[in-house]
Amino acid sequence: MRGVRRTITAWAGTTALVLVGTLTTTGCMGRYVRCGPEGDTPAGLTADDLVGNWRGDPLGRLRLAADGTFTVEDWPVLDDFEKISETTRGVAGKGTWDLEPGFGGDDKDDRNLALDFAGKRPEGLLTQYDIAGDKASLRIYAYSGDPDLCEFHTVTAA
Repeated sequence: MRGVRRTITAWAGTTALVLVGTLTTTGCMGRYVRCGPEGDTPAGLTADDLVGNWRGDPLGRLRLAADGTFTVEDWPVLDDFEKISETTRGVAGKGTWDLEPGFGGDDKDDRNLALDFAGKRPEGLLTQYDIAGDKASLRIYAYSGDPDLCEFHTVTAA
């Protein structure tokens, strides 16, 4: 019986090591962990703080209206975390927007910008964006390229 327990323990330990090694070396965990200089959502962020015109570099123009509608022009389509380049296509669209709880959902100050294209979203177009900075200099961003490299598509107030 003791030999069976040792075999099961060894198998479980080996499986755990393989799983942890795979997740940490392949980057599968990277996209779920905040990284880079973007930082946390500012405390007390409200929808009113986001109303206005935003511009990305090199692509993207976003207008967030107080009535909860938005329009985008030249908005990058980032299929599979594609890095923005001269071949990235930009699209136009419109819909509604709102602030939603961030990834963890427990922190009342962690908010994401959610864009709803009313069922007309081009394939690959991201609809959830993180928000960072302070209220005087907010940044709206999403990963652009390999999340392990912490490259972002960022838009700032225009």
